[in-house]
Amino acid sequence: MVLAADGDGACIRDATVRLVSSQGEGQPLVQETPCDVWSHGGFQFKDLKPGVAITIRAVAPGYAMKDTTFVPSTYSSQTAMWIVLFRE
Repeated sequence: MVLAADGDGACIRDATVRLVSSQGEGQPLVQETPCDVWSHGGFQFKDLKPGVAITIRAVAPGYAMKDTTFVPSTYSSQTAMWIVLFRE
């Protein structure tokens, strides 16, 4: 699960993410709201190959875009990621 949050930890309404390199490149996904960084909402990418790096691009109106590279775990079927976006 991936969540796009502001510097205070609140989920950002209308944030989008998409894979921009490696496996699963595709269309932007809009963050499910309501959401919080501890239990629900956000984005889910399925069927990623463990151990193969991916780059996720997160954007939201009024926030600077951010690319984050990460490697899906070989030890767990799910990994949570919190991407913090900052106001422009």
